[in-house]
Amino acid sequence: MLGRFIKGPNEPKTPLVPVVVAAPNGAVAAPVADAEQQGDDFLTLKVELHRHLIDRFNLSALETASKDEILNEIRPIVREFVRGRNVPLNA
Repeated sequence: MLGRFIKGPNEPKTPLVPVVVAAPNGAVAAPVADAEQQGDDFLTLKVELHRHLIDRFNLSALETASKDEILNEIRPIVREFVRGRNVPLNA
């Protein structure tokens, strides 16, 4: 079964190509913001959004609503929430 993943004796071997490594030019990349801090900020934002949604909606009425009705109600509220906090959605 492993034979189809292993080169046989008749198959040509790929020639090795030398790898050219660029010499460092002394430039230093700009520091990236701490990923853990960004994750914490995003989590805090999600919690705030969920609290905002729970405060705005009658949860018992949501049980009987269709998915489309719920989405049509939630979208403008989320849009308003994100715009009000200047949240970058694809940073």
